[in-house]
Amino acid sequence: MKVLVVDDNRVSRKIIGAELRSGGYETLEAADGHEALKMVLSEPDIDLLTLDVNMPKMDGYEVCHRLRDWELSGRFKGFRDREGVMPVIFVTGDDTFAGRQKGFEVGATEFLTKGFAHGELLKKVNRILKPQRAMAGLTVLLLEADPMVRAILSGYLDEYGVAVRSVLDADEAYRLLRDPTASVHMLILDESMASMGDRNLCTLVRGELAMAELPIIVVCVSDDRARNLALFKAGATDTLVKPLVKEELFARLNVFLEVQRLNDELQQRVVSLQKVNELKDEFIAACSHDLRSPLSGILGMSELLSHAGNLEPVQRDMVARIKRSGQFLLTLIHDILDVGTMDSQPFDLQFACFDAVEVGRQCVETAAYTADKKGVQLTTTLPESASIQADRTSVIRIFHNLLTNAIKFTDAGGSVAMEMVVVDEEVVVSVKDSGVGIAPEDLVGLFDRYKKKSTRGTAGERGTGLGLAIVKALVEKHGGHIEVTSTPGLGSTFRVALPKAPPDCC
Repeated sequence: MKVLVVDDNRVSRKIIGAELRSGGYETLEAADGHEALKMVLSEPDIDLLTLDVNMPKMDGYEVCHRLRDWELSGRFKGFRDREGVMPVIFVTGDDTFAGRQKGFEVGATEFLTKGFAHGELLKKVNRILKPQRAMAGLTVLLLEADPMVRAILSGYLDEYGVAVRSVLDADEAYRLLRDPTASVHMLILDESMASMGDRNLCTLVRGELAMAELPIIVVCVSDDRARNLALFKAGATDTLVKPLVKEELFARLNVFLEVQRLNDELQQRVVSLQKVNELKDEFIAACSHDLRSPLSGILGMSELLSHAGNLEPVQRDMVARIKRSGQFLLTLIHDILDVGTMDSQPFDLQFACFDAVEVGRQCVETAAYTADKKGVQLTTTLPESASIQADRTSVIRIFHNLLTNAIKFTDAGGSVAMEMVVVDEEVVVSVKDSGVGIAPEDLVGLFDRYKKKSTRGTAGERGTGLGLAIVKALVEKHGGHIEVTSTPGLGSTFRVALPKAPPDCC
């Protein structure tokens, strides 16, 4: 790439040229403004100018002004910038705010103070000619009457990799914003072009198009507080005042563009995670049959072997171990499959009216074998009846899980009590144990499948650590709720509330 270095000081030209050549750029030199403009006309492949401000005969402002006039008039073509604007970096020893305003007004791209640190100029040139395009993928809709301002804004945004779509009237901008296939991340519009008859484009974007998150930057000719307030009321996000100072422009726009970039990344990640989640569900569904089928064979054979009359005591113990391990593995498979699909695929629930007391007694009878074997006393306090409208299999699973959990964490000689009462429009089931209890810090996230860890019971019983998460999900699917109170060393109480059946149900 070729850079024209314009400075009446020979030493400055050599310093600038040496730094640019160290970055791989080819350099040309001009000692004054007239020579610079002649070289621009004779060397159409110049990519960038570094331009001193204070030069005899024609200062840098005048050189840049004439260059921009030529570009607007189409006097020469071939610049790499898509808008036909050659980047101009003012390199000056007199760097003031007024000077920068004047420079940006005539079309400066960047400013740099003489005496700059080694590598600073090269960094600016690389950012312009070899941009990292940090905001690549974002699109700005630009509605600006002044072609020079359009070109400068497009050049600035291009340094960040932002695509610019320029339109020439508010109606065209409105049509483009209404297009669902057009991705627009920011609207920059000239204050004088915001009107669509008696309507304001900002108001239409916020109202009819419901684009509450789209940044709208209004470019004004003066800083008027009353006018700015009216723009903000209409829906503007921010205002910029001409002439545009690059540092201010970058600082203001970058905030909004960065938010849009992060939002885009977040949406892409959400889509990606949804695809991964779908693949996970497909994998679980595919594995379900393949995992259960061989395990059913193992359990079936071990059940048959356990009734064989010719087994030695050691062999019978081995068969019992195989059976217990197989049953635990089957429980683990069921829990993993249920947890893996509880968000994406609702449980297959078949609601019907039945007596919760009857189901409670059945679950207690089933759990009694485990309690007796461990030496835990199991008692019940149940009403005559308590009708609920629910999925019977799910309610059995809820009750069974709470009872077996209570027995699991209760030492021999302890007790587990199941109580059921009807309170207003709910059937409340409590399972209370005198077991080890739960530490306060472990109560947080107790029902969260992402935090819960499997804990062995008081007799070394194994578990998946997923049962309570499934219980909570099932209870909530029925419109109920679950809560727990516990004191370490004194036991725990789990309470499940399920809606009563309507009067006409049973």
